[in-house]
Amino acid sequence: MGQQPWGRLFGFPTPDHRMAEVGDGEHETKGTAVFSNKKRTAALAAVIAAATLGAGLVVPAASAADSTAKTTSDATLSWGLSKIATGGAWFGGCNFLSAGEAGNSGSSAPWTASNPNPGYKSADGNVTIKSPDANGDLTVTPTWETKCLTPSGKAATAYTNGTGTSTDATVNFSKGTGTIDTAANTADIQWTGSFTVAFYGGMTYWFAADPELKVNADGTATLTADLSGYAADRNDPSKWSKIPVQENKTIAELKNVKVTDTGFTVTPEYDSIKTTEVPDGGSWPQDFVSFQDLTGQASYWYNSGSSDANAKAKAPTPITIAYTAKAADTTKPTFTGVDDTTVAFGSTFDPKAGVTATDDVDGEIAFTITGAVNTNKAGAYTLTYTATDAAGNTATVTRTVTVSAEVTAPAAPAQPTVAAASTMADPYQVKVDWKAPASDGGSAITGYTVTLTPSTGAAVTQDVAADVTTATFGKLTAQNVSYTATVVAKNAKGASAASPASAAVTPNADPTSTPTVTVTPTKDIDPAAENTFTVTGTGFTGGAAAYGTYAFVIDSSIWKPGQVFEVAYAKQVAGVSWVKPADIKDGKFTATVKVDAGKLAYGKTYVAGTVAAHGLAPTDRRLDTAQAITLKAQIPTAPSDVAIAKSGDADATVSWKAPAAGTYDSKVAKYTVVVSDKDGKQVDTKTVDAVDGKIDYTATFNGIAKPGTTLKATVTAVDAKGQQSKAIASAANLTTPAAVPAAPTDVKLTAGTHELTVSWTAPADNGSAITEYTVTLTPKGGKAQTKTVKGATSVTFTDLDPSLEYTATVTATNGKGTGVASAESAAAKPQVITPALAFADANKKEITSLTLNVNDKTTVYALAQGEQVAGNDVVWESSDKTIVGFPAAEADTPATAEVGYNAKTLVAGKAGKATVTISATIDGKKVSKTLAVTVKDPNAGGSGSNNNGGNTGSTNGSNNNGSSTGTTADKAGKTNGATNANGKTNGQLSKTGSAVMGVAAIAVVLAAGAGATLALRRRSLR
Repeated sequence: MGQQPWGRLFGFPTPDHRMAEVGDGEHETKGTAVFSNKKRTAALAAVIAAATLGAGLVVPAASAADSTAKTTSDATLSWGLSKIATGGAWFGGCNFLSAGEAGNSGSSAPWTASNPNPGYKSADGNVTIKSPDANGDLTVTPTWETKCLTPSGKAATAYTNGTGTSTDATVNFSKGTGTIDTAANTADIQWTGSFTVAFYGGMTYWFAADPELKVNADGTATLTADLSGYAADRNDPSKWSKIPVQENKTIAELKNVKVTDTGFTVTPEYDSIKTTEVPDGGSWPQDFVSFQDLTGQASYWYNSGSSDANAKAKAPTPITIAYTAKAADTTKPTFTGVDDTTVAFGSTFDPKAGVTATDDVDGEIAFTITGAVNTNKAGAYTLTYTATDAAGNTATVTRTVTVSAEVTAPAAPAQPTVAAASTMADPYQVKVDWKAPASDGGSAITGYTVTLTPSTGAAVTQDVAADVTTATFGKLTAQNVSYTATVVAKNAKGASAASPASAAVTPNADPTSTPTVTVTPTKDIDPAAENTFTVTGTGFTGGAAAYGTYAFVIDSSIWKPGQVFEVAYAKQVAGVSWVKPADIKDGKFTATVKVDAGKLAYGKTYVAGTVAAHGLAPTDRRLDTAQAITLKAQIPTAPSDVAIAKSGDADATVSWKAPAAGTYDSKVAKYTVVVSDKDGKQVDTKTVDAVDGKIDYTATFNGIAKPGTTLKATVTAVDAKGQQSKAIASAANLTTPAAVPAAPTDVKLTAGTHELTVSWTAPADNGSAITEYTVTLTPKGGKAQTKTVKGATSVTFTDLDPSLEYTATVTATNGKGTGVASAESAAAKPQVITPALAFADANKKEITSLTLNVNDKTTVYALAQGEQVAGNDVVWESSDKTIVGFPAAEADTPATAEVGYNAKTLVAGKAGKATVTISATIDGKKVSKTLAVTVKDPNAGGSGSNNNGGNTGSTNGSNNNGSSTGTTADKAGKTNGATNANGKTNGQLSKTGSAVMGVAAIAVVLAAGAGATLALRRRSLR
């Protein structure tokens, strides 16, 4: 099916057929012209131009055509365009024709009965829309409701795949004018008027105006028209605009036209027309198709491909032209009633009156007048009359009009203007302004009389001088009365007629809406404080607001809206603000009213309101409005005689007396008692319920009167709404002196190796900071030892006998002295040393493994810990003495080089892995320790890696201590050594008492070694 009409949709204006008529003003007549169709002959156009320019030129009519040419003035054109143009539509009901140019619908949407305006019409001037009846005769005038019905009375259906139905409506032009030459087979006829073609119920529509048919001698012809329309923008469908007029566009091409004296019927070309859209033919004229691209309808006016099923529905329907051919007209029109004349000064002269232009063919025809006559100015005036008939024959005559001089009363002034005026002295004034009349009647103006007429009541007048054109009327105090003004001009001859009445003005108008105010705040106003009220007003317009308005807060028993506002009330307002007229914008204002503390009293009711300002306040009630405000409930009276005293060892008791209630006091429901320290930090609080008739109250706080504290109390009375009195403080503070600290608590002992750690919880300092603690540790049956501790709550006692039980006590000391001792801790014993052995390197750092190269030497230390290590033997053993062993030469050599250590030479044997194990019995427990030893050969050849026990090659064993030799490595890469080394040796721990750790240093070599005595050193392994 054809495209949807979502392209640009446009519209265009009707042809310029404006007729400027001759004015019939009282004193001046201006020349006007009748504009004929813009496609008239050149001769007619020249005549119109000359008349419009007012040059008085007479242009001769064009010479008549040859003797075979004829004219017509009744030509008709009837055409249905195409089946699709009047067929059903997928949207909007149907495509249809409408007489005249439709208005702007505003958007791409189907028409309604009321939009666009003008919308659907079956007739407009020379254009009508007709539909065939059931017999095919064009007798039906379609209406908005019937425009989509076929001759059979059914709704038209959209064309698809070559099938559809049409209303077969036609557009019909009448009164066409032009020339016909049957001998030459030529014609040129044009019509005035326009029609609208609407698709999809009006979603897209366009116009054709002033069609013209030109027939050439060879039988070809073109039908042209001015095209326009309305459409939506392709890029933005929400933009709806008018397509500019495209003039003289070909809408139909014809062939084989035979011009006769009565007309002809021809079907426009379609299949033969080739366009850019349809290069192979099957289109309406290129002009027309290009235009339709702007409306979004283009695809409905040419074939869509070589096999368009709807081609027949798109093709043009026949055009029927009918007319009456008349012989050529060469006779000019004639005028009557254009004789020279004289008119009276100031009279009315109509240059058209009694004048006619008559043509022998067209009858009475229109004419134009160039020139003007000013009857208010004496003199001779020339008017030029021009008339042109349909054949282009033009007649021009001139006429002299003489205006005689005569003195008359002045002309009436034009309508005056009035405006409300206002001053502080007189806010209700009307100012009248006017201009001098167009004619003074031939005599100078001597003055004016201005009449001001109220809507009710008697008029008032005011005479002013001739050189004044303004007058002001004051004291127009009547409320909501409007006034109009007229002006009479006077000269020596007499008075003019009154001017037209001015527009009405109301100097003291009622407000346009009921004045109202919004007040904030309106509730819980505290009369003891300064209060600022914001008053916002609306509707403050008209005469009542001439001086602005007063906004105030007042006792409602003195004034309420509608009551007379006495001048004496001004001294009784609680607060007032004057809103100046300039501060009221469009009837709205915002003002603030300040009310000083104490201006509002309990027992009264108040309003925030407005009245007219200044002298209007006592008399004008139109701005009276108010809003109630309410005071907050009065707070309770504060209690008295507040005191705080110590009760018991560390308790505090607060006492007070109930208040004597004032006249408007709220009833006390409870009391809030707060105790604070000297810095104001709250210590504790209590609430005590009030009891009717009770005077004396107390509240006791337990445990807060501690040594070194200063306490103060406040008591506040609270009513049932939670409103509070002023907080009353105690007359004196309660001070408790500082004392020595309390005893520390939670004293505990934590056991360590030959040590105990004492910890405790700091006690109360009783008002003086703790400076130190004294800790006493006592063994059972032994002598106690003490330590002093500052800044901590724990201390450790060392070098203790693990066989004894110990207890501890702690005392605290501050600036006041030392407090009592704590309770004795539970008894505890120190832990004993766990028996153990370990290895250390030459730097005396513990080791768990050792890596050496072949022939390396080093020293290894044996370390032992326990309660009794004196004299115990340590046995050293190697798992493979060919890899690592003990030198025989140094066996059993005591370690004397360094106290506590035994340094021995260590030499590695062949490459490989072995372990060295030490063992001993300490405190009755057998303990041992093993050291992993790896020996590497860095010079080994072959492909073996230089790893422990993995070297390959031909390395020989070294000669250790001159007593050992090595052998060449076998094929497996193993190194064999032959030495005098021992695989086992002994040592002995020092004999220096209990709880010590001995260190035995043994040199590990391939040669046999002996034991070594452990050095003396008192040290635990940790």
